[in-house]
Amino acid sequence: MTDNQTCTVYPWCAETGEHTVHASDYTVPVMCDSDGDWVLPANLMAADGAVFVGWLGEDHTPARTRSRVAELRRHLNAIERLAAIAEKAARP
Repeated sequence: MTDNQTCTVYPWCAETGEHTVHASDYTVPVMCDSDGDWVLPANLMAADGAVFVGWLGEDHTPARTRSRVAELRRHLNAIERLAAIAEKAARP
């Protein structure tokens, strides 16, 4: 395999050349935090035949990823409720 040849193991792998750990490009939101860092970047990874989702500083199984996403959805809904309260409070 040449240094610039694409991965032949996983079609989503963005690594080139010889490699044993596979990683996709990051999926990033359209927003950054106050330090300019992406909020919740995530990517697919594979090592030793196991495919997992890398995000929140950890490697997650698909089931754990879905569980954490559900937690985040609940939290985002709560934040949206705060915005609604703030809108009502701002009205004279």
